[in-house]
Amino acid sequence: MDIQDLNTAIEKLKQATLLLSWGHVSQGSVWGTLSRMLLNRYRETRKLEDLVESIDSGREALALYPNLHPDRGRSLYNLANALQMRFDRMGDFNDLEETIRLHREALSLRPIPHPDRGNSVNNIGIAVETRYEHKGESNDLQEAIKLYREALILNPNPHPTHAGSLSNLARAIHTLYQRTGNFNDLEEAIRLHRESLTLRPAPHPDRGISLNSLANAVETRYKQKGNFNDLEEAIELNREALALHPSPHCHRSTSLNNLANKFQTRYEQKGDFKDLEEAIQLHRESLALRPTPHPNRGISLANLSNAVHERYKQKGDLDDLEEAIKLNREALEHHPSSHYYHSQSLNNLANTIQTRYQQKGDFQDLDEAIGLHKQALATRPSPHPERGSSLNNLANTVQNRYQQKGDFNDLEEAIALYREALELHPVNHPYHGASLNSLAGAVHTRYMQKGDFSDLEQVICLHRRALALHPTPHPGRGGALNNLANAVKNWYEHKGDLNALEEVIGLHREALTLHPAPHRYHSMSLSNLAAAVQTRYERKGNFNDIEEAIRLLREALILCPTTNPGRHNFLTNLAIAVHIRYKKKKDINDLEEVIRLQEQVLTFCPTPHPQHYRALSNLAVAVQSRYMQKRDFNDLQKAIGLLTQALAVCPAPHPGRGAALNNLAVALQNQYNEKGEFSDLQEAIRLHGEALALRPTPHIDRASSLRNLATAVQARSKRNGDSNDLEQACVLLQEVLAICTPPHPYRGGYLANFACVLTDKYESTLLEDNLHAAISLFQEASTYIFSSPLQRLHHTDFWAQKAAQHGHSSALSAYRATIDFLPQIAALNLDVTSRMNILSTIRSSWLASGAADCAINQADYNGAVELLEASRSIFWSQALHLRSPLQDLESVHHHFALKLKHIARELELASFRDTSRDMETESQEKVMAMELDGTRYKQLNDEWEATVAHVRELPDFREFMRPKCITTLRQAAKSGPIVILTGSPQSCSALLVTFAADVQHVPLPKIGNVLEQPELFTRLAGGKEGAVKMSSDAVFRFFLGLLWKEIVKPVFTALKIEKSLNPNRLWWCPTGPFSFLPIHAAGTYPDDCVSDYVVSSYTPTVTALLDQPIHPVDPFRMTTVIQPHTDGHPPLPGCRDELTKIVARVPSQWLTVLGDTSKATIQTAVINLPQSSIVHFACHGIQDLAQPLNSGLILSDGFLRISEVMRGSVTNTFKDTKRALSLAFLSACETAMGDNNTPDESMHLAATLLFAGFPSVVATMWSIQDDDGPIIADKFYERLFKNCDPSSNPPTLPDLTKAAEALHYAVAEFRKDPHVSFRQWVPFVHYGL
Repeated sequence: MDIQDLNTAIEKLKQATLLLSWGHVSQGSVWGTLSRMLLNRYRETRKLEDLVESIDSGREALALYPNLHPDRGRSLYNLANALQMRFDRMGDFNDLEETIRLHREALSLRPIPHPDRGNSVNNIGIAVETRYEHKGESNDLQEAIKLYREALILNPNPHPTHAGSLSNLARAIHTLYQRTGNFNDLEEAIRLHRESLTLRPAPHPDRGISLNSLANAVETRYKQKGNFNDLEEAIELNREALALHPSPHCHRSTSLNNLANKFQTRYEQKGDFKDLEEAIQLHRESLALRPTPHPNRGISLANLSNAVHERYKQKGDLDDLEEAIKLNREALEHHPSSHYYHSQSLNNLANTIQTRYQQKGDFQDLDEAIGLHKQALATRPSPHPERGSSLNNLANTVQNRYQQKGDFNDLEEAIALYREALELHPVNHPYHGASLNSLAGAVHTRYMQKGDFSDLEQVICLHRRALALHPTPHPGRGGALNNLANAVKNWYEHKGDLNALEEVIGLHREALTLHPAPHRYHSMSLSNLAAAVQTRYERKGNFNDIEEAIRLLREALILCPTTNPGRHNFLTNLAIAVHIRYKKKKDINDLEEVIRLQEQVLTFCPTPHPQHYRALSNLAVAVQSRYMQKRDFNDLQKAIGLLTQALAVCPAPHPGRGAALNNLAVALQNQYNEKGEFSDLQEAIRLHGEALALRPTPHIDRASSLRNLATAVQARSKRNGDSNDLEQACVLLQEVLAICTPPHPYRGGYLANFACVLTDKYESTLLEDNLHAAISLFQEASTYIFSSPLQRLHHTDFWAQKAAQHGHSSALSAYRATIDFLPQIAALNLDVTSRMNILSTIRSSWLASGAADCAINQADYNGAVELLEASRSIFWSQALHLRSPLQDLESVHHHFALKLKHIARELELASFRDTSRDMETESQEKVMAMELDGTRYKQLNDEWEATVAHVRELPDFREFMRPKCITTLRQAAKSGPIVILTGSPQSCSALLVTFAADVQHVPLPKIGNVLEQPELFTRLAGGKEGAVKMSSDAVFRFFLGLLWKEIVKPVFTALKIEKSLNPNRLWWCPTGPFSFLPIHAAGTYPDDCVSDYVVSSYTPTVTALLDQPIHPVDPFRMTTVIQPHTDGHPPLPGCRDELTKIVARVPSQWLTVLGDTSKATIQTAVINLPQSSIVHFACHGIQDLAQPLNSGLILSDGFLRISEVMRGSVTNTFKDTKRALSLAFLSACETAMGDNNTPDESMHLAATLLFAGFPSVVATMWSIQDDDGPIIADKFYERLFKNCDPSSNPPTLPDLTKAAEALHYAVAEFRKDPHVSFRQWVPFVHYGL
């Protein structure tokens, strides 16, 4: 009947009611028919007045049918149906109670075997089930199930209502499963739904309903068991149902809604964004089919809001979040206070508003969310089936308020709410696991704030119980694994148990396998695993771990869209990990990336974002690290400004206040160290004290606050000399050590802190017990295996310093222990720049000289030389190991030799890879690829070390690749003595290494007498006249005379060296600051000078002289590279003159020239170097003090950098052909000037060429005049090529071992010109054999 016919019928029935007199036999029938017609029209129009009028008409009809009237049962049934519809619309429980009463009366009128009894039983079941859904009385649900089972018996198959009865019973048993968690109930529900579906084959009008019901039950099984086939089946069932409900079918909107929910569930599991988009589209279509006042419009609004809310969580479009809130507000309007879904609408709206708070930080949002959740809870009194969910939701928002405001009452309230929810979700309840996790999370937060270990034990217990409820492949297992892992990680941090840390990593790895890409939690699982692996790095120092952590975090960041509201967490985690790597490698690129990442975080978290304070603090810490590296005071000021802001947004009792206080205090103490303002130190102590008060025992961060306060108080004691401060520092650190018992990962650092305080105490009291206690603590710290190698190196270094300073007998042992760590820290897998950066942060120059000084004090001069060789030129020593001749090993164990050769080549080439990056332009993918290379090279380094260790276990190879002993080192002095100059703040010495005798010691005056002349150094290198009002030559005479008197004369006296017209060879091996002194030119001019006594050469190490020279090969070849004109640099017209001189001295058939008729490019130079016995460069040379490996020679197309020379050398080192390299002449500026930060690493071109295969190098210590190079070159090659003849058979080749003598002769000839100044000839030096 269409709507017009329906309207006509209703009007006629209304007229009939007026025409029939009271008591007429047809009056009850007319009123009953009118009631049914009005109810049918209500179903079409949804006009409430039709429903009300239908109920009124039904009451009129019922009044005309007294008890025992044959039509009373039908009238009761019709009125009950209308009342239930009004309850569904309005939520008035009086209507529902009347519905149940009427159905019960109708049932009493239909005893067995009445044909309609089964229908009445079903109807009572539906009404009672509805009451259960609203009030949660389990008796109602049990009665409903009992009634449905009776209805099945009363209406057996093939009764037309049998399928509906099966469906009703299945639905009620499904609900029972959701209450009790008895999986047998769920299986029975699915079986009943399947049976119902078989009774409704297509085109049965109710088949779509059965499909949807079965789909929902199967989806529930998927959520419990995780079998993905269940979810796919549910989707297919919903698809079929939707196909059976084409528009304008009344059930189409329901089918759209059900299918959309399944797609969203699949998205949540697999992360395919297409599923979420399709879910949103289907929900929008469903909503369009439910215009106001459709009774299910509110449900569609809520479902669409939920899907759009999820999209916001992934993509971060605030429009999505605002739409979700708007949809939930409209849904709430459709579900007034008496409505069944009112409480759910309150919860939904609260959740979306809470999300907005988390993004924007507006406290009004948080307060509104809490208010809404409290309203929802009030509408769900016990035993309402959803009360537990409301308790959890309210607890979550209250816990959020605690996290922002720090009111501990909020946290306690949240825990109490979670506990009540858990009681309502007992074992086997589907939400039992979720309630366990929620309660554990809140108790975990309390542990993090108060540090009560019993809380942590409870947390772990709760999470283990939750995990047991989520066996593989349960979709919630990944989250349960993650939660347990986080708790066990805190256990590790408290107890230091490495087994616990390994469990954490294992749990996170399993979680990651359960969340493969594009699962929505894949990024989170990557990040969690990275955090665990990063923690293991901090404990064990295995560089593979920090590299893996960074790789995982980069992958997580790549997968997180730039608009994702949680992206700031991934940026923060990556920044922290890269910062940790920076502390290891000291690569400034890392630090700049950290700052850039933290700046991005700050833009994601503006005021009043809840994480704004953390973003400020993290950025400040990174900027402060840059200050520590570059000492730019602006960075420290910026850090203090950021930290001051962070503290301002963390008023008491904010849970982040303790960290904010601590960070600001550390920065202020750094400012005190920089500026010496006592008020800064006092303020730092006050802030540390306040932070400590916020971290009472057993707070997890109490130990760090105690240590920080102790350090600040110790600094005050040094300022004021107050012994009470030292006593306080001792008390504080004693408590720290009592808290951090082995194997706590930070105990080693705390031991070293305490040792430093006790050392100060000894210096104040001179009580030997304090010194012995300090040394004991230093020793424990240096051997504490739970600290990283870099930390232990610093601890041994402090031990060595303090023991040597105070004459303790352990000093030499401390130095040896420190030196043993050096190769581990600057490992071979690192690129050259990273190794140099690390070495520059270690006290390497004073370490070497201090160790030697310590051995000298014990009259162990041989040991002093061994220590110097082991602690200096670490980079070169490692590099030479890679090039060590392996003939002895190859003849006995060929496979080991072959393996080491292969690894050596890979590692050497890796050393020169470009790891620089521009984080503004380069993608995370590119950076990841570079870092994966780093990981591979770390594995190669591990393989190298393991192979070397294995070789050392072989007979006769115990000393394989170990530092040379003095017996071996003396072999380097066959051709003349080696003079090692070493100095420490305490003393200076010369160690004389000769071939036939033990090392001789010559005490020298303290180096300060020579080096405390900065103006002199400036003038020596050609600087303008400043404070030193002397001519350049006067400066040289003064300074070189000082060197003669203080250094050279005592050495010559000890060696019994006399003046000679034909002097012998002598090698200078300066260490530390001696590396910058022109020892070869020392003298009291014109009376005495070094060149009157010896032919001087330099060597970076004694070991470098052990390799025998490679004699020129046939065909002999010399390459000359000239560069007269270079953009941006002064012209060098003397280059062509220099070439003319060389051409006149060197036979043409031996000479190749680059830069005259052909361009001298980097490529042609690198190609020709290995093929030449002599290479001569006449060009500009530049020393880059910030990045020494970028120093080089300026050719036509740019720098020939140190790294390029080294890389080219590597390429040829492992070829079978013999290299010709013998002599390099660097007629350029600053080719033998070292780096102030690493003077003992000899990172200049001269040393590089020694390493690259030239055993003999002529270079310059600083800039030379353009006219001087040609003169020196002319005399040098005149002497070197004297009596050479390329046409003789065999050809008479130059003796390249005479290069030092040739330079000695050339300089002597040059000096004969009375107009030649010191600054013109002093720079020329010889290196090597």
